[in-house]
Amino acid sequence: MKNIKFYSALALSIVAVSAFSTVASAEDTKSSVELSPDTGNGASKVLPTDPLDLSKDLLDSIYATGKKPDVTDPALAVNTAVKTNADYPNEVIPGYAGDLHFSLIPKEFNFGSHKVNAANQHTGMTYKQESAAPFSGKQAVEVHDGRITDNDWHVEAELGALSTIKGASITFKNTQINTEYTGGKLKLGKGHTVVGATNSFTLTESGSSVSFLSAEKQSKGNNAAYWNAVDDVEITIPAGAMTIGKHSAAVTWTLVNAAE
Repeated sequence: MKNIKFYSALALSIVAVSAFSTVASAEDTKSSVELSPDTGNGASKVLPTDPLDLSKDLLDSIYATGKKPDVTDPALAVNTAVKTNADYPNEVIPGYAGDLHFSLIPKEFNFGSHKVNAANQHTGMTYKQESAAPFSGKQAVEVHDGRITDNDWHVEAELGALSTIKGASITFKNTQINTEYTGGKLKLGKGHTVVGATNSFTLTESGSSVSFLSAEKQSKGNNAAYWNAVDDVEITIPAGAMTIGKHSAAVTWTLVNAAE
């Protein structure tokens, strides 16, 4: 007997059926957020960080009290240097978290005491910066930019009159720079020149201000320029300009809220 088999094909169709609905009601809930700059009355205060590693606080040991100031203390004044040890080379300046401000500037450039004679007067002399005791840190200029607005800024420097010495100049060599955030566009200002592999920045007594640092809008948070060695800073007195006595002048740092 012959067996005849039939194979049946199975088919399955699934059809989406659209459901129609009618909105019975629609209401809105208001949502809002308000943002204000972190500056002025009640704002957060910040202290400078380590110029070599801007993610780290300065050591407690640099402060005269042995402890970092309390930034929540209402008595902590912004834009006023706090007391540090004599061997720490910079002024530590608190500021508001949302502001543009200096947070570190060098306390002093000390070029020592020297005996001079007619030969020195004839040739002029250059003296490197000295330190009575090793600095507990690097000399630095540090700027904090906590604004959320897209503003460039730059730093200018100027050397005042050195009493009876005319035409003297201070030169900064091997200036290093550092910025807190990836993408920060910090660079040496146009006042720097490069001699060989060394960058150099010179201020002349009673001269005009010179661009020291230049930052584009991405340079937020902490930004620093520093010198690894005390003797990266030197003073030059030209021939015929020496006079006996102690001479001093101020280097003025100016933070400008504009492109270089």
